[in-house]
Amino acid sequence: MLLHIGFDDTDHYKGGCTTYICSLIVEKLSKKVTFVDYPHLIRLNPNIPFKTRGNAAVSIKILCEDPEDVVDLVWNTIMDNYSGLGKAEPALVAIKEIIPSIVKIISMRALHEVLSLDYVKRVIAKNNIQCRYIGRGRGLVGALAAVGFYEADFSDYTFELLAYRERSMWGKVRKMEYESLLKVDRAFRPYIYANIDYRKKRPLVLSHGPDPVLFGIRGDFPQLLVEAMKEIKVEEKIDRWLIFKTNQCTEIHLFMRKTISQVRPYDSVTISGVVVSEPVVIKGGHVVIEVSDGTGSIDCIFYRKTRLNVLVLKLRKHDYVELSGGVKVRKGKLTLNVEKIQRIELAEVLTRVPPLCPFCREKMKSKGRAVGYKCPRCKYIVKQPSFKEILREQLIPFKQAPAAYRHLTKPKEREGLEYFEKQCELIEEWHYP
Repeated sequence: MLLHIGFDDTDHYKGGCTTYICSLIVEKLSKKVTFVDYPHLIRLNPNIPFKTRGNAAVSIKILCEDPEDVVDLVWNTIMDNYSGLGKAEPALVAIKEIIPSIVKIISMRALHEVLSLDYVKRVIAKNNIQCRYIGRGRGLVGALAAVGFYEADFSDYTFELLAYRERSMWGKVRKMEYESLLKVDRAFRPYIYANIDYRKKRPLVLSHGPDPVLFGIRGDFPQLLVEAMKEIKVEEKIDRWLIFKTNQCTEIHLFMRKTISQVRPYDSVTISGVVVSEPVVIKGGHVVIEVSDGTGSIDCIFYRKTRLNVLVLKLRKHDYVELSGGVKVRKGKLTLNVEKIQRIELAEVLTRVPPLCPFCREKMKSKGRAVGYKCPRCKYIVKQPSFKEILREQLIPFKQAPAAYRHLTKPKEREGLEYFEKQCELIEEWHYP
């Protein structure tokens, strides 16, 4: 029998990891069932305010003879690793054979907006979906979304190999030989990516905090991830590892387009409109502009960490922009925290350049309206100067800095790889143990 199981909300701010629990489950099930696909690691809307850390949910797709025994095993593994700390409310859903279409719709919505827990519970009850949970069961939203995600006709996906630490190392500083990672990145790019911030010369693959993850390598081809892992040198033993199929590095959370009047708090969204204010630099070096599309207006903030603030300083009123990011509330107003500039169309504004002195070629300065221009060096005065008019330089959108990457950000080197034919079958060595 075909069985889909999704689970979520097993981690907390002091530790834990949903993918680590998945690795334990895979180890226990590997000799009992047949895996139809890699485990799915689904990153949901990153702007949800009550997420624990990365807002990731996990699902598995298997063939088995005794579904109830499998569900018991999965739930018992989750509970054996449940600490009760923080606000985590672990949940599990299980669906046999065909996934209802409403579950696929929930998967798509969970990428872009806030879903009501009561609504998800009603869907589960109406469709007789088996579920288990702790507390209010907030993890049901992610668990259900993870089950339906790759049944919802999403063509783009990537893979991530996650390597985990021995329990005795949890909470300790992770140490990696930078040169080995540099060698791997140069050998395998662009087919693995988001490994190094070259500007700051620091690894991006290392995890942070007390969770069990040592490092994660992302790419489009599972076999290359295994080869890369074997070349990376770390100062501790790798306890286990597992390859996930994932929506990371796809920017699929930014596919939803809305008018500004439709935007709601915590949306992940793309908007378009005309700049109606000059760029304003605020504390920290961040830049704010106001954009309007006729249905409403919204402040858009470009954080210094993304380096997009440098580009947006060159915008002026009446320029047309398409921007993507997460909607937050700032000073009582909805604000778009910009992750990506999709498009820029500059308004046709001519800039007058002051004349040059005919004798010393110095740029002349105005003495006032209808008075004329004066050379600051030789003091020569022109009462009716001729001006040189130039068009503004075209602005080309670029990617935000690697230091600002989120799990779903598509790295520059992956542009175009989404059209490659992917390997669908499980490779022989896709997890350990």
